[in-house]
Amino acid sequence: MYPTGLSVVIPNYNGETLFPQTLPPLFEALADSGLPYEVIVSDDCSTDGSVQWLQMNYPAIRVIPHTQNRGFSPTIND
Repeated sequence: MYPTGLSVVIPNYNGETLFPQTLPPLFEALADSGLPYEVIVSDDCSTDGSVQWLQMNYPAIRVIPHTQNRGFSPTIND
């Protein structure tokens, strides 16, 4: 039997203003699932403070920061 759980991967580029609206319902749904979960944000070299905001407000989220903006596909695939 395979382990059961959820991985949520969120690509981000300057989405700091969206996180307060989107993350609380996401974590509520994940908690309601009853499954173990992880949330990963792949950041495409944001300049708006997204990475710092996530680290301060959601330290359990694994953030993968990029030092160069590479676009959606490479960001989501990381």
